Amino acid sequence: MYWISVTALGAFVYFYLKGRKKNEPGEVKDEPTEKASEKGRVPDPEMKNLHTPAEMLKALKKIKTPWERHLGYIQCLEPAYKKRAMDQKMRDLSKDLAQAYVKEFSELKAAVFEKLGEDPKEVIIFKQLAILFEEDREYEKAIDVCRNAIALGLSDGTKTGYEGRLERLGKKLKARLNKGGDQ
Repeated sequence: MYWISVTALGAFVYFYLKGRKKNEPGEVKDEPTEKASEKGRVPDPEMKNLHTPAEMLKALKKIKTPWERHLGYIQCLEPAYKKRAMDQKMRDLSKDLAQAYVKEFSELKAAVFEKLGEDPKEVIIFKQLAILFEEDREYEKAIDVCRNAIALGLSDGTKTGYEGRLERLGKKLKARLNKGGDQ
């Protein structure tokens, strides 16, 4: 039992000192690197304060580079998507932004693939849109999104990928059609 206490104390001291070194006064912080940008760093911090699709799309049009536009879409969509189950306005906002992104993706694809590589699992907006349509039982639209993603060479980061998602959506659609209504 003694060794557990010593280990816990050692871990506490380690992390305390590690955090203290980062926050010492007078330390000059480096400018953000491209790595930070790749992890979703936002091109415009004010975009978090925009609340309607029209405001967000207007702000996105001001962003000229495809990579920053991609990041801008992610930044705008993320908070709305997280609140989609609690608020219908957020759900509608998520759908509008995701559909605008999907329409524009052919223009953004080269920059996204350049930054993320040829297997860009971080292009999650297609997956989010498919999930939104599936949750609303709009299976045909979700199937179209999956087919589009497959044609563009995207992956959704799951074991079965868009192909598996497509198969599951097809089964749900077939069951709904056989039942003659909503499932």
